[in-house]
This record gives sequence, structure tokens and C-alpha cells, in this order.
Amino acid sequence: MWFWEWLVSVVLFPVHWFWDKYKELNEEQCVWKLVLLFVGSLSGILLIAFALLWLGYYLINRHLSLVVAVGAIIWLYAYVKSKIDEKSKAVVSSIQRTQEQLKEQADREYPIMRNIMYKTLRDEAGAIGGIMPRTLQEIEVLETHYLISNGIIYYQYKLNKADIDMYYRKDDLEEFKRILQVAITRKLQAGEFPRLQIDNVRDEYGNIFDAVLVDMIEDIDTYFIIQMVFVSQPYAAILRNKLMAGRSVGTTNVPDADWKE
Repeated sequence: MWFWEWLVSVVLFPVHWFWDKYKELNEEQCVWKLVLLFVGSLSGILLIAFALLWLGYYLINRHLSLVVAVGAIIWLYAYVKSKIDEKSKAVVSSIQRTQEQLKEQADREYPIMRNIMYKTLRDEAGAIGGIMPRTLQEIEVLETHYLISNGIIYYQYKLNKADIDMYYRKDDLEEFKRILQVAITRKLQAGEFPRLQIDNVRDEYGNIFDAVLVDMIEDIDTYFIIQMVFVSQPYAAILRNKLMAGRSVGTTNVPDADWKE
């Protein structure tokens, strides 16, 4: 197909050239130049067409085997290229469909995760240096409710800091993350979200992870950004890599209800 498109483009080149020049000369209102332009364009088409016909006639009559061989090579190349293009389009289409499905899933699950975070932060905000939120809107990140990366949806929430002059170190944030994770897991196990029917996630290696995890807590001057996930198999793979690297992740081992620090 591409060969014939190229061939047609060669033959019609004088036509494209004619229209480009016609737009320029039409402003000058010069009739004799337009006539010469038309004659030159028409002559170009006839000359190119005649040259191609003569070349085809000559090759077929004198070098038929060469024409067949070249034609076979061109056909084979075009066939392989079309299959590669089809596969690439199918992959792109599949990725687009997956992204659309993830966005629909994120829009559907965002209020559920927001409710989990709101109830948890009302209980634990003071323990992690934050101000207890009084409405759902207080914990929303207006710029973006979620991020999608590598097939994983990261839901984002914020918590206003009690002391805006305090900047928390990485170790502090990891401790805050642990406190929130323990609280969330307790609430899920206690059935505080009856409409949420969700089980722990087991990866292909048998590792079991909590269904809802705190992915990250970041100190942004006057507030914290808290990033949450509903654990999926792609995210479970990330968690397994963290386990292999010796980093702590959310598990089903939650302290008893009467456990105290």
C-alpha cells in the first residue's frame, strides 16, 4: 500500500506544486503567469507518467526476473511492516483502554478511600502531628485526587499540620505511616466500613498484604500529603521487591486492641 501511495504522490507532485504557486500568483492577478503555470504543471504530470510507463515497459520486457524479485521484496516488506503497524496499534489501543478503565475505577473508588482516610484521621491526626479534620473536604487535594502510574492508582489526601514551623524527618514520616496503617487495618478488621467488602491480597509467591495501604506521607510545609492505595497485583509486586530489599510494608500482623506503645 505504501508503495502505491508513494507512486501516486510522485505522479501528482506537479499538481501540488501548481496549487502552491497558484495561491502566490493569484494575488498578483497575472493571467499569463497562471497559464504558464498550468501548462507546466500538466506537462510535468504527463512527463512523469510517461517516464514511469516507459520504465515499467522496459523492465518487464528486458528484466522480468528482476522486476519479479524486486516486487516480491517490496511486497514482503510491505506485508511485514503492515503486521508490525497493526500490532503497535493494538498495543496502543489496549493501553488506552486500560488507562480509561483505571480512570473509571479511580473515580469510583476515590470516595471510598476518602471515607477511610477521614475516619482514620479524625482518630489519629493528633498522633501524627496533624489537626483533626472536621469535614471530608478538608482532606481533599483539590489539584488532583489521584495519580495513575504503571497500572496503579495512588489516591491523594492532605492533613493540615498542627505546627507549621515543624519540619518532620523521614524517620518521623515513616512512624506516622506505621501509625496510620495500624489504625486503618484495625478499622477494616473491626468492620467499621460495612459497605466495603475487600479481602487481603495474596501475590503469586504467597505473600499476604493488607488490602488498603499507606503508600507515602510527605511533609509539605503547612500540611501532609498522604498517598493511599487499594493493593492490586502490580502493587503487590512492588511490595514484594521492598520485602526482598528489607524494607517494611503493610502486612496482616496488627497489634491486639489493648496493645499500647
